[in-house]
Amino acid sequence: MAKTNNFSTPSQLLGSLAHELKNPLTLIARKAELEALSAENLAFRELQDTAEQTLKLIDSYLLMAQSEYWQVKLPIETVGIGSVIYEVLQELGPIAERNKILISTNIKDSEVMSHKSGLKAALWCLVRLSLDFTPGDRPNKRSEVFVKTKNRVEAVDIMVLGSNLD
Repeated sequence: MAKTNNFSTPSQLLGSLAHELKNPLTLIARKAELEALSAENLAFRELQDTAEQTLKLIDSYLLMAQSEYWQVKLPIETVGIGSVIYEVLQELGPIAERNKILISTNIKDSEVMSHKSGLKAALWCLVRLSLDFTPGDRPNKRSEVFVKTKNRVEAVDIMVLGSNLD
């Protein structure tokens, strides 16, 4: 007898689909990584990067869906803003370099109460979006994504800006 799942809401269906997409994407990323190591083929490196970026987006969606549909709150902890931004920029640095986009920062490190994975996912998405919409390698124009923090009395603002956005 075939097993069926009854999803009470579209969000449960979408969450289940996102979980199921992770396995084949992980397989694609690892096989592409293996081929890139042995063949020195740029196409495999791009395939691996694309699969891993897609996995990040799925993880970000699942985290957002968890906080929106299944939980009232995500647990918070004391988080250093500078360290989270540094982690995100380390992950996205190769993409910026490949697209000839400079990433600059002006960060005043502060501690905030936040859900670290949620904050990292939000920053990753914002920086990635800025990289996607900042055209690289334009004549006579420097392409740059700028990440800045500004401390206020009881909050910290994080800004992600892109130059040359049309």
